[in-house]
Amino acid sequence: MFKSSLRISTWVAVPEMLLCFVPLTIAFCDAVQALSSALHRPMSGDSNDAAVPLVAAALAAMGPIGLVVAFRTLFNAKRISARWLRTALMAAPVLNGIVLIAQGLSERVAGTFQAFDFWSGLVLLSALPALGAAHLMMVPEVGVEPTRL
Repeated sequence: MFKSSLRISTWVAVPEMLLCFVPLTIAFCDAVQALSSALHRPMSGDSNDAAVPLVAAALAAMGPIGLVVAFRTLFNAKRISARWLRTALMAAPVLNGIVLIAQGLSERVAGTFQAFDFWSGLVLLSALPALGAAHLMMVPEVGVEPTRL
């Protein structure tokens, strides 16, 4: 019988966390830039001028926060104790996925749907961060093997 644990070395966990949270961090930077440009140009009367980038920036903010929490957890071996932070790390990517699905449905109705953008966005901006956060919450319970230099 094989027994498995969630113990992984830090040198394996660091690239995993980078793969999970860097795309969302890039999306956050893009959303902040779009929000900045929406606020600096004259309003066209459309209420979505600043609302869409604001929601995107709020949901994608879990990318840089996730990176900071991941490296703090991996290198200090401290469990995430704040329940609100654990909930936010899991809920924000899921909500982002729901928003991406709604956006994909509206694009399909409008006839501008692009499958590659939809699926890559859903995987990179929703599924990977949620799975990375789940793994990050499970790893410290078992323990992360420290690397020896």
